[in-house]
Amino acid sequence: MKVFISWSGELSKEIAKVLKQWLKNVIQCVEPYVSFEDIPPGKLWIAELSKKLQNTNFGIICLTRENFQKPWLLFEAGAILKELDASYVVPLLFDLSLSDINDSPLQQFNAISFLKNDIKKLIDTLNTACEPNSLDERSLDKAFRVWYPHLEKSLNKIRSSRFNMSLQIPSNVKRCFRSTEAMDDYFADCVREAKYEVCSLMWQDDTEGYVPFDKDREIRQGKMSSAIKLFCEDKGHIYRELFTFSFAKRYNIMTERILYGGNYQCRYYDNLGIDLPNRFPKLQFRIIDNEEVIFASRKYQDGLCAIFDSSLAKTMKCYFDMAWGNALKISSPNPKEQQDTLDYIHNKLNDYRLLS
Repeated sequence: MKVFISWSGELSKEIAKVLKQWLKNVIQCVEPYVSFEDIPPGKLWIAELSKKLQNTNFGIICLTRENFQKPWLLFEAGAILKELDASYVVPLLFDLSLSDINDSPLQQFNAISFLKNDIKKLIDTLNTACEPNSLDERSLDKAFRVWYPHLEKSLNKIRSSRFNMSLQIPSNVKRCFRSTEAMDDYFADCVREAKYEVCSLMWQDDTEGYVPFDKDREIRQGKMSSAIKLFCEDKGHIYRELFTFSFAKRYNIMTERILYGGNYQCRYYDNLGIDLPNRFPKLQFRIIDNEEVIFASRKYQDGLCAIFDSSLAKTMKCYFDMAWGNALKISSPNPKEQQDTLDYIHNKLNDYRLLS
């Protein structure tokens, strides 16, 4: 079965290239088509593209923040839908959320993100469309388990390059902090004044640059925890925190904050359990009400700063949501389920010798 992979822009092009090879590995009967690779030299590209569109009933549109309003993608989606009952068009969101495409004609389709569960749904739909040559359920599940880590590895490389390059902080909108102490105090004030949501991703891959928890830092940490607890007491608020661990104190903070109730949610991403080249980049940031981003990394020049920029906040929120969607859920209304998850993480950290 022929599958047309639509792209526009360099980021989308890289994703399409990865997706083409990956789909062939999972379901061998599919024939993915990507224009930049599959049009022979000397051919009239528009004629060749039109021919491919006419012979395709399944399309995947690689959407990014750069291209989701491009008319060319709408043209290709419409061409695939020439036989409405027999056609599939799947918008695949990379650095976007569903709300970003609310005003786009593409919102009529059932868009998915690059999350494991969503990609599995895509593969299931593709396999069904391949009948009578589709794989049986057991074989498909096995192929997906084998090949999904390869897709995640490739996308992490793209993601790392993408977001490392995006950390060019405009001088006219930044507030720099001379120390982590000043940044922590500022963040606690932001949490107290936040209107509805705070997202926090504060991780390290190693202990390089780690400052021990001295008495002053303990006091600052207590102030932040008090601000977060007060914030979570309001029913209209949500605080989401994504944990990785490079030292025991962070685990203790998590077990303390998880008692703040349903408005506090946390998840665990095992960044240490992944080969170093394939880990998420060392971005540390907090997002306040989708309006402000507080960067907190010593790895980048001017890395301790606050930026008031809703567009940047949305981009970092998409990054956060991608990591959140692939992380282990900890918070649960079921006490036993929550404790089992905490025990699992505790054992994992013991394996990494972080709690000894």
